Amino acid sequence: ERRGRSAAKHHEHRHSTKGRRAAHQGGRSRTASSCCAFVALPRRAIRATAAPSAPLQHLHECAVCRRRVVPEIVLATVAPPARLRVCGRGVLIESRVCRARRRASADQGAQIVSEALPFVEYDLHRQLVAKLRVLGRNAVFGLSVDIAVGEDVIVGTATGTAVLLPALPFPPALTIQRNIAVLDAEDVSLVKTQMKTTDLCNS
Repeated sequence: ERRGRSAAKHHEHRHSTKGRRAAHQGGRSRTASSCCAFVALPRRAIRATAAPSAPLQHLHECAVCRRRVVPEIVLATVAPPARLRVCGRGVLIESRVCRARRRASADQGAQIVSEALPFVEYDLHRQLVAKLRVLGRNAVFGLSVDIAVGEDVIVGTATGTAVLLPALPFPPALTIQRNIAVLDAEDVSLVKTQMKTTDLCNS
């Protein structure tokens, strides 16, 4: 009887240990899944917006859970969620665009501004994406866009906090290639600036 009781206790202990281990693994996977759920794209929305003949571009597999679909970068006007997993610290990112505006009457001026705004927003977005790669980040939170219209110019600024999210694909390392020889002190200064920029981006 004693042997039978000890065998039964050992069997129960082994099953309880397996249960706790499985619960721990399940909780860990649920935590990882919930962390990347903030930046994951719903599959239903992806199927609804994708063209049948065109492949989905700029979409990648989540690097955390390996099950969800995430974009290449994230631009958000809100602050990062508290449970969102972030690598390193955030840095300030800013893009600026200035376009000349020709003077005209009130009606023509409104039309000129409305035609120029899409190009200003496009240039702001292009600069943000380029600076994200330079900084080695893949997401911007707290994004704020301000556009000021003057008599002669249209000025647009976009500011935010750039962070690196492990769920999104990491930006490629920055490489600067020089195809001309180093001849004078100005070239040496440029080479040093290029090296500092590369080290800053890849650090």
